[in-house]
Order: sequence, then structure tokens, then C-alpha cells
Amino acid sequence: SFERFQFWFRPFGDFWVAFWGMTFCNCIAPLSLWIKPLRTNIAFLFVLSIVINIGMWLERFNIIFTSLAREFIPAAWGGYNFSWIEFGITIGAFGWFGMWMTLFIKFFPAVAIAEMKEILPYPVRDQSKAHH
Repeated sequence: SFERFQFWFRPFGDFWVAFWGMTFCNCIAPLSLWIKPLRTNIAFLFVLSIVINIGMWLERFNIIFTSLAREFIPAAWGGYNFSWIEFGITIGAFGWFGMWMTLFIKFFPAVAIAEMKEILPYPVRDQSKAHH
């Protein structure tokens, strides 16, 4: 009965927006890859990857928050409020990832410098300062 309630609570309870958002982002949006002009469009693929990533975060939200918001004992029902420690850990995780990503890009650039030099125009000397 607890599992049946949780199964019903996710799509129709307090967090229904997160559930249906997750369903759209992870189940409906990827179906657009059946259309060839969309799956060959780089900009669309980038946006779709962001949408799917949002859907994965919504899935984690659904698993954790809906389980914590409703317990089997009705007297224990209440909203879940995260503490400043949980908030700090989340912000710290994003900062930790950002730091390592920045260091990686600094020391291992995504585009080789030799390739960038190939597309630069040749330097042109200023003829007014030339010595004859």
C-alpha cells in the first residue's frame, strides 16, 4: 500500500510538475530524434542534450524529494525543507566541478593552438614605418 501511494503521489501529488517535466524531458523530447533534419542539426542536439540533462535532475528530485515528503504514517506528512548544510554541499559541488573544468580548459585547451594559427591572417607590416 505504501508503494501504491508513492506511485500515485508522484504524478498527482505535490510534486506533479517535476514528475511530468521529467517524463517530457526524458521520454517525449528524445523521440524528436526520429526526425532526420532535427537529429542532424547541431544547435537542436545541443538544446536537446540540455533538456535531457534537466530531465535527469528532475528524476533525482522525484526519487529523493517525493520519498521524503510523504511517509507511510500520515502524522509524519509534511514538506521537505533542505538545510543550509545540504544547500552548501550542492553549491560546493557545482563550484568544485567548475574549478576543475576551468583548470582543465586552461591547461588542455579544446582547440589546438596550431589549428588556430592556421586560420589567422598573415601579419601585414606598416609600410609607413618601413626603412628603405
